[in-house]
Amino acid sequence: MTVQLANAPQRSVRTAGRLAELVDHAPLGADEPCGCSLTLGRDTAGVVFGFEGPIKPTIDALWPLLGGAAHAPADHRIRDLRVSLDESQTGVLIALWPTEVQ
Repeated sequence: MTVQLANAPQRSVRTAGRLAELVDHAPLGADEPCGCSLTLGRDTAGVVFGFEGPIKPTIDALWPLLGGAAHAPADHRIRDLRVSLDESQTGVLIALWPTEVQ
């Protein structure tokens, strides 16, 4: 599953609403482990993991795809996290895939 977000979330402020780009997407599986790739565009804050960077807030916003709820995303499912930068794009490209239990 691949989703393009026009703008990467920049703060971990959880709301009950889904991001507009995730409205029509169903969850990936049930509760099995998965992989997640975030390709950050030139307009993001770079590879910063924390409450103020794009990585954690983006993962938190993936609750409609990962399961859980807006205030408790099932981010524990992510067992393979890959983050990269692509200066030729904007926003963030997200890919999720099922993985084997390790």
